[in-house]
Amino acid sequence: MSTYGLSVLGADLKSLAQTAQAADAAGFDAVWASEFYSRSGSISMAAMANSTQNCRIGSSILYGVGRSPLVLATEARDLDELSNGRLVLGIGNGTKRMMGDWHGVPDTSAPALRMEELVMLLRRIWNLHEGPIHHEGRFYRMNLTPTGDVGPPSRPIPIVTAGVRPRMCEAAGRVAIEAALAAHLTEGEKRRAEAYDLVSDVEEALGDLGRGLLRGRDDEDL
Repeated sequence: MSTYGLSVLGADLKSLAQTAQAADAAGFDAVWASEFYSRSGSISMAAMANSTQNCRIGSSILYGVGRSPLVLATEARDLDELSNGRLVLGIGNGTKRMMGDWHGVPDTSAPALRMEELVMLLRRIWNLHEGPIHHEGRFYRMNLTPTGDVGPPSRPIPIVTAGVRPRMCEAAGRVAIEAALAAHLTEGEKRRAEAYDLVSDVEEALGDLGRGLLRGRDDEDL
């Protein structure tokens, strides 16, 4: 069954909340917030959560590199609580220029590996009740021991990851529930895409997702 969502871009918080409320009343399945250098996606989602009752509240996308894994995990958990379990966490790296120039990330290599490491670490933080976290990865380091009792999450928060190139689509297949396939291309990518139509591009993306599923999931997860 097809569902419909509404992505709200560029509005002030009051207008964004009012638009989300109208979409919810009209029966839309989801409303989606974004973020840029002029708008926080997490604050936008909080405004939309407070003005809606039924639709999912999603980000398309939040910058995964702009927050530490701990801050991102706790923001998502709070937003899921605020929305009564309606959050869909969409995250991405942005371009290498965004990563390096905007967020000050010194190592912009291997964005797909960075995303895979981040998603797995987020899920580990949400399940801190299972024990302390001692993580020494390529991109992230964390040593977190709870100082008190930590309960299990109320539900698994669904994660969507953004992707343009094949390896990022494969990463979505490995660690996320869905992929947000971006439509913008570099000039070089535009030239390489001239020989393909939209259908073939989507088919290729689905193939990349499938490879990620087969390589990154156990049989019971498929």
